Amino acid sequence: MQIPGLVKQEAKIKMKKIWVLFCVVASFSAAAGTIRVIEDFEYPDDAELLLNYQPSAGAIPSLSTDVADGSEGETSMKVDLSFPSSAWATQTVTGPLLDEIFSLEPEQYISFRLKGDPAFEAADFRNVYLYVYDDWGDFARWGTQVPIVDGWQVINFAGGDFEFPWNASGEIDMTFLSKIAIFQYGSQAAIDPYEATIYIDDIQIRDEPLIDFAAPSAPRSVIDDFEGYASSEALQDYYSYENSWHPATTVASLESPAPQGEQCLRLDIDFPEGQYPWGSVRSPVREPFSLPDDAVITLKMRGDAGLSEVADAGTNFWLSFYDTGGNRMNYITDIAPVISNEWTTLSIAMEDFGDTSTIDTGNLVQWRILVEGWAEPNPALSGSFFVDDIRVSTQPAQRAELMAIREGQQVRIQMTQLTPGSEYDLLTSENLTDWALVTVIAADADSADHLVDSDQKMAFYQLIEKP
Repeated sequence: MQIPGLVKQEAKIKMKKIWVLFCVVASFSAAAGTIRVIEDFEYPDDAELLLNYQPSAGAIPSLSTDVADGSEGETSMKVDLSFPSSAWATQTVTGPLLDEIFSLEPEQYISFRLKGDPAFEAADFRNVYLYVYDDWGDFARWGTQVPIVDGWQVINFAGGDFEFPWNASGEIDMTFLSKIAIFQYGSQAAIDPYEATIYIDDIQIRDEPLIDFAAPSAPRSVIDDFEGYASSEALQDYYSYENSWHPATTVASLESPAPQGEQCLRLDIDFPEGQYPWGSVRSPVREPFSLPDDAVITLKMRGDAGLSEVADAGTNFWLSFYDTGGNRMNYITDIAPVISNEWTTLSIAMEDFGDTSTIDTGNLVQWRILVEGWAEPNPALSGSFFVDDIRVSTQPAQRAELMAIREGQQVRIQMTQLTPGSEYDLLTSENLTDWALVTVIAADADSADHLVDSDQKMAFYQLIEKP
């Protein structure tokens, strides 16, 4: 799915001037396991900060002693923002040319600490973007929604996931980066003017994501069963719409009968012509809840066979969760449930969300339900989609099993229902009282074998999974 106005591309290493061959000695590339600090905002006073960072007319940067608990510094950059009533209202703070050129590999992370403001809740578009510029002025960016909860959050962007805004050249040399900037959007439409404040700290290049999560919150067993709404209007007051930039039009309502309970969610989506149209509803920020590693999210869904004629690899259903920092994890289906007129039960394990290492799954605060129409250019088309009974359970613990199998003069101990990635101690005893370690099984599959010593006449065995 593409973000409005952006073109996603891989970095292209360029040699625009012959002196690039001599600049290599001034570049910095972090060695494995190291952290390159790009900016920690440890300036002596506001005047020194303002000598380095140039704000737009509606942005006022200053130093603040408000820092995250996990930060090693004493100050952060505070930016007071004023957004006028205009479309795509944006304020910026642009940094200086750095003394040392830095590089960013696709498998590395660019990380920083961010504190948002509940004032952004009224905004229809509140993305904050971190821009990087190469030594020739080409630029790219990473973005996420600024948090609307009080408190510091950690943001991690994968180095290879940068995007080009509409006014970029479409090229950047990620081995010769020399400047950063912060772009904060206040709205998409011309909404009423308002003021907000953000804090930025600890911008770093890292081999591993910056992890600074709080203790996990209590689990939430029911995400939404759609039984608690008195009317479609109440449902619409609870959820907000998010649509593709074309734009798509989404209308949420309650539908009866439902496969569970009395009513379910109905999404009527008018997909516009073009590529990657999508419509969705997003919950408000809720009290933090956790999804344990062994969680299984189930939901019931019914699609629309009317999309069959245009369905392609971009015809998907998405279920997304957001942590307090606005970081998102996505479960994405294939075509089948989106174009089926029959109810389908989806069962989603945590690994189905992909890499969640940068998501605080112990403190999730929002979810989004989204349907994407197609990827290739198509004419406008409408569809109706139904979702019900989104809830969380835990996977039953898998119990490993042992079996003794005689093969000629040998006995083989077969171990099944192992969990790949776990380690097990195989123990033996002749009297069921004194147990001795035979071997450690590092499971790389769901089964393993051990040949018993042919001289052993009798023994008992047990298998214990290591914590």
